[in-house]
Amino acid sequence: MNIELRYFNDLISDILCEKKIILYGNLDETKRIQRIADLYHKPVSYIVDEKESLYTRSYLELIYEDIEDIFILICKNDYLQACINLEEIGFKQQLNYRVVIKAKYVNLFQKFPLDINIGYTYFTEQMDEKYPGVTIFGNTENSNAYKIVTVGGSTSDSQAYLWKCWSQILFEKFLTKKKEIIIYSAGVSGYRSSQELMKLERDLLNFMPDMVISLSGVNDTGETEHPFVQVYSEQIFNIFCNANISDMNGAKTAQSYTSGFKKQGTLAENWIKHIRMMNAICHEFNIRFYAFLQPMIGSKKENLSQREWELVINGEPDILDRTELFLTNVKELLKEQKVNYIHDISDLFDKNESVYIDGCHVTEEGNRMIADRIFEAIDFEVDR
Repeated sequence: MNIELRYFNDLISDILCEKKIILYGNLDETKRIQRIADLYHKPVSYIVDEKESLYTRSYLELIYEDIEDIFILICKNDYLQACINLEEIGFKQQLNYRVVIKAKYVNLFQKFPLDINIGYTYFTEQMDEKYPGVTIFGNTENSNAYKIVTVGGSTSDSQAYLWKCWSQILFEKFLTKKKEIIIYSAGVSGYRSSQELMKLERDLLNFMPDMVISLSGVNDTGETEHPFVQVYSEQIFNIFCNANISDMNGAKTAQSYTSGFKKQGTLAENWIKHIRMMNAICHEFNIRFYAFLQPMIGSKKENLSQREWELVINGEPDILDRTELFLTNVKELLKEQKVNYIHDISDLFDKNESVYIDGCHVTEEGNRMIADRIFEAIDFEVDR
């Protein structure tokens, strides 16, 4: 079991908490964490696992502990069953336990089924199976409600983190103003603007929304020859073609595949092109469209705090340069093209040192700031 450096500070913080530390895993899986705990003079109370052994107790013995007095660190690479076991006996993620190889506030129960067109989507037990990749805020039976669709990547994914996403906070802001509204939150972790575009055309127009809002940019900063191809789709086609198992008109397919033309233009040009195409689709169907160039850490490259430098160095060291370059190029293009439906909020957190948890993801406070800025831009439209 390897722990990424960016999760190490969280691990030390958990080990040094005032609660009794219990590890979940077998002897080999937990020995590294035990050594770290020893270095910080915080002994591990004991180890649990699915089954009792010479070195571990059964996790069911945790029932006899005072839940307020203990914190459990799951040390398994294959951690999902351990999480399920703990949830079934009353423990809650992050409040009572955490997986040491995952980011602290990631929703461990989010599932990512494959998607035949877009690569993959997300699903959770609480979602309506008819709408994969969409979390609904509001009463869908209300025919008078103003309907908004939100799209983006993980920073717009309503299931990715344990705290409220900006779409939910936006919904709650409208509720306080006594406005009847439904928000279909359709951001999915890892989606580029190209996947947003495909999902909008294929699925989201079916909601007949009054407005579509895109918050994106950071996933388009990574170099790719084929921006419409998701990495999972590529992996599936590699397996498919190497096995040579398909029939096309009675003949075996060639052991190769195409991803279409290679990308034309720069990353910034492609992002704006996809945004413009989403706007064109919305305009054709009389839907109001707003796009927001999302905050990312490259916006404040010259003014990073020590904490933010640590986030960059321990996480993705290249994210600083690539996001700065992308933002510079997009801003130049926006000046030239004067696209009035694209709003640049990339500098939203430049004067706040506490909201980033990595190069682009933010705390609930950050999501609230995003929701506030979007609300300011669209409130008058919903009033019409």
